[in-house]
This record gives sequence, structure tokens and C-alpha cells, in this order.
Amino acid sequence: MVLTSSSLEYFLAIPYLTRVTMTESGSAYPYMYDEEPFFKAYNALKEIWAHHNSKVFISQQLKISRDKIKEWEDMFLRYGTLGLLKNLSVINVPSQLEKLVVLIKSARQHECASVMSTLKCRIKS
Repeated sequence: MVLTSSSLEYFLAIPYLTRVTMTESGSAYPYMYDEEPFFKAYNALKEIWAHHNSKVFISQQLKISRDKIKEWEDMFLRYGTLGLLKNLSVINVPSQLEKLVVLIKSARQHECASVMSTLKCRIKS
């Protein structure tokens, strides 16, 4: 799994959103911020898997479709908790290419991401 630029921007925005929410809420412990579906998705899956509540019950309680719960489950199974973050986009690459990128990055740490992108294009063709 390789994070795209939009995913990286999302992760870089989290500290800012947390600081804004702390200021607005006056709370010393900001666990959630507005319009962040992660906790809603995570808690729904926890209720279904750990507490054995039905998908129908949880979908009615949260006023969402069962398809949405299925989507959350699929994303969680594929990417773990990262899959529950909104705006997460990934590029699935062959595992051998991923290992090659790690090897090159560890050997030549000064190389930039554009070299890796070029390498991927050359390997595909």
C-alpha cells in the first residue's frame, strides 16, 4: 500500500484540526472533531464484532445503510484502522515493487519520491 498525495495531505491536516477543535471545545482531551467519521465507523464495527450486535440494529441506530457498514468492514479488513479514515486513497502495488522501494529507500535515503514513481512506470512497461 502506497499513500497518495491526498492521503498525505489528510494526515498532515490532523494536528491542525485537533488544535482548532481543542480551542473551540475548551476541552483538554480532544478525542474527536466534527465531521470525522473514523470513530463512528470504528465504534459501529466494535459493536458488531465484539458486542455481537446485528448490522440491522447498528445501521438503524446510526441512521446509515447496511451497505455503508459493509464498506467500512471491507476497508477495515483491507487496510486496518487506516481504512476507516475519510479521504484515504491508496495505490495498490505489487508486493515485490513495495519491497524494492523499501530496499532502495534504505540504501539511498536521499532519493526522492519522483525516482520511485519513475521506477514504478518503468517496471510496468
